[in-house]
Amino acid sequence: MAALIQGKAQAYLVYETAGSVRLKKYPIGAEIRVHLKGEPRSTWSSYTIWNLDLESKCIQVSETYCLPLKELDGFDLTPQGGNQMAKMSGKFLLQWTFFSGVQEATRTLFKPPAPHLGWLHAIVAGTAAVTWAYSKLFLNGQKKLNKRHRLKLIDLKMVAPKS
Repeated sequence: MAALIQGKAQAYLVYETAGSVRLKKYPIGAEIRVHLKGEPRSTWSSYTIWNLDLESKCIQVSETYCLPLKELDGFDLTPQGGNQMAKMSGKFLLQWTFFSGVQEATRTLFKPPAPHLGWLHAIVAGTAAVTWAYSKLFLNGQKKLNKRHRLKLIDLKMVAPKS
């Protein structure tokens, strides 16, 4: 396998977005999640890129199995990390709401001369809730492959000059 990776070290699976100059490159050995045509929308398969076959335009994920690019319907940009913004804002929302509730319950039980929870607590919790909802609804890493989003295989190896 090491010889195979060294021989194709400059081959990449590239995710392109129309109108953007930024590319997302996936080298051999990278983890990818894809959706195949004809499968239910909830079915996503995870693979490790074993090799890239540039001639037949397919992603080889094992010695015997190759995924043709034309059979892919969707691509996940964040196969391992997920949506970090949703995770962080969700955790913060739970913690803030819990500790604000404990503070209010303690104040109610023991009746100290402390003020009630103010608008600040509600604003912070509301902002965290809106951030969590926004990131869940609009910041999804799963993209449908179409004219705007596409996958390509590129080879950046330099050809030896002919003398």
